[in-house]
Amino acid sequence: MSYILDALKKSDRQRQRGAPPSLQSAQATVAAPSRTMSAYYGLFAALLLVIGIVIGLLRPWQPEQTPPEATLHGAEIIAAASPAPNSRQAMPVPVAAPPVMPVSNPTPAVQSAPGAQAQDAVPLEALPLPIQQEIPAMTVQLHAYASEPGERLASINSIRLHEGGYLMAGLRLEQITPEGMIFSYKGYRFRRGIR
Repeated sequence: MSYILDALKKSDRQRQRGAPPSLQSAQATVAAPSRTMSAYYGLFAALLLVIGIVIGLLRPWQPEQTPPEATLHGAEIIAAASPAPNSRQAMPVPVAAPPVMPVSNPTPAVQSAPGAQAQDAVPLEALPLPIQQEIPAMTVQLHAYASEPGERLASINSIRLHEGGYLMAGLRLEQITPEGMIFSYKGYRFRRGIR
């Protein structure tokens, strides 16, 4: 008996293929897409949640934290970098000038001549290569030197700076001199000319 019912249903479906859809067939087609759409919305919500978690972990809005620098000098560098006694090859030991610690802004009564502080700053090209690569290219649009330190002004990469201002995290404009500017970055002091 079930064979007969199955055959009748099959022939009825074949007849309806050529006919316009009935109300029952239209309801069946509408119900299927709503389930797939809610599945897409669920996947989209899960994707947004994962993206939110990744962004929260990376924290791109916070400046990059740099570890404190080690201050090893001369013999300490050689002792720290010397290979184990069993190794036969000597490792090259980088010998760098001791880092110069940034100096806080002196009070106007204790200020020395502008050229005196510029002498202990090295040219930008004399910095170690990794430090040079971290410092962005600087385009000087404005350089205004005045005898009063509060009136000195520079515009670098379209950022207006007074002495003590920061061009980026860690890169501080120490002093504006008649010939250029003195910056400090990660314990190094360097000069940058106007051009």
